Amino acid sequence: KLTVAAKDSFTLKAPKSTSLKRGETQTVSIVIKRDKSFDQDVALTFGEMPTGVTLEPEAPVIKHGDTETQITLTSADDATLGKFDIKVTGHPAKGTDASNEFKLTVAKQ
Repeated sequence: KLTVAAKDSFTLKAPKSTSLKRGETQTVSIVIKRDKSFDQDVALTFGEMPTGVTLEPEAPVIKHGDTETQITLTSADDATLGKFDIKVTGHPAKGTDASNEFKLTVAKQ
């Protein structure tokens, strides 16, 4: 699901899904597709993560010259098991936010 973007804007692309076993770390790319006239940095925020899953960096930014950023998901040994929809929102300094979602599955080791 991509948000339809207005001119001078951008869309975000997240992986459709990713899975983590308890105690595991996974790197995920969030890709930005910019309109020709859009050259701002975009701060990313993430919806609620399952208990025991952390995100690094906590406040990632896709710089104006970059096409993607990498985030690292880490699952604790006692992380909540299940399937979760995680919303990613990109917020430029000015203009409209764009968002996307990915499915995160947390499984036993």
